[in-house]
Amino acid sequence: MSERNAAADLAICAARTPGPVKWQKFGKQYYLTGQYGMRPIIFATVPIEKEGYMDEIHISNRDAERDLLIPLDPDHPDSKFVEMAWEALPYWIRRAQEAEAVLNDIYPTLAGHLIGLRQLGEEKAAAEWEKVVKRVYEIVKGVAK
Repeated sequence: MSERNAAADLAICAARTPGPVKWQKFGKQYYLTGQYGMRPIIFATVPIEKEGYMDEIHISNRDAERDLLIPLDPDHPDSKFVEMAWEALPYWIRRAQEAEAVLNDIYPTLAGHLIGLRQLGEEKAAAEWEKVVKRVYEIVKGVAK
């Protein structure tokens, strides 16, 4: 698994159109819509008319400042997000699963040390250790915020 830069990936996420998004069909065309307000288009399929008939379908980005569809631009923040997410999403999901597996493996040991501290009468240390154990438990059980 190749390394990724979390800060760079999050910067691309922050630059994209805010979600949630979903594909919608208007007439014969599909649009990925988000939180733009009156015209919430992120990506659109746009038919190109050639010699009096519709020929090719192109994907377009939306220029929020000019409120119009523009040719697909690989440097558009939404285009960069799609490109980055293609590899980053599986990578970060695998990393999260690996981290959860490690925490799941060490949880019984952490809980055992808490019991040991209490048996030794180390209540102050036990109270601090209990915070760690609870946090690990929340992550392992999927209730972390």
